[in-house]
Amino acid sequence: MTLTEQLERLATFEPAPYPVVSLYLNTQPGQTGRDQHQVFIRKEFKARGRTYPQNSPEQESLDRDLERITRYLETELQPSANSVAIFACSAGELFETIQSAARIDQHWLHIGDQPHLYPLARLESQYPRYAAVVADTNTARIMVFALGELVTEREVKNVKTRDTAQGGWSQARYQRHIGNFHLQHVKEVVDTLDRIVRDEEIDQILLSCEEETLTLIRDQMPKHLAERVVD
Repeated sequence: MTLTEQLERLATFEPAPYPVVSLYLNTQPGQTGRDQHQVFIRKEFKARGRTYPQNSPEQESLDRDLERITRYLETELQPSANSVAIFACSAGELFETIQSAARIDQHWLHIGDQPHLYPLARLESQYPRYAAVVADTNTARIMVFALGELVTEREVKNVKTRDTAQGGWSQARYQRHIGNFHLQHVKEVVDTLDRIVRDEEIDQILLSCEEETLTLIRDQMPKHLAERVVD
């Protein structure tokens, strides 16, 4: 599921009569190599919990959220993640998490009646989803990046060709034969890229190719793909 889809789903969450937690954490280790977010969570949840009557349904829901969030961070947080966003409301059966290599500058906690999504939307705008194509005349890697990290990768491989020392008519015929191989390879690359762009809802494409391959790719690209090439 893409971040855009997660944002849209969270935005449909109906306002709840119980606390809805929106927690954003910078999960990079501190100077000592230890995580810095656990102290923030315990301190902030304790302070926010005091705003609800003791033993009230709201406080009990918040306590359950804190317990589940703590367990999640201890057991499921990936070492490669530089940030995490967590949305929780145990009474409303909500628990959604988003780990990312993108960095959030500081910890942030919001408790209201709906998920608070602005920081997540801002992060998405700072690190847009894009596809990168690295190709030559017989191989290609198509990589999709989101929030600053690789999320999917496809490889296209075809016949590897080589030059020949023949001359005259035979050489020209051979070169046309090689050219057809290269063209068919590029067509497959463009078709694969087209499917990925459509399925992944990608708006930006980067190309890294030899000059010959780059020219072929640009010639074969339909307009809706060519318009997405940014570099």
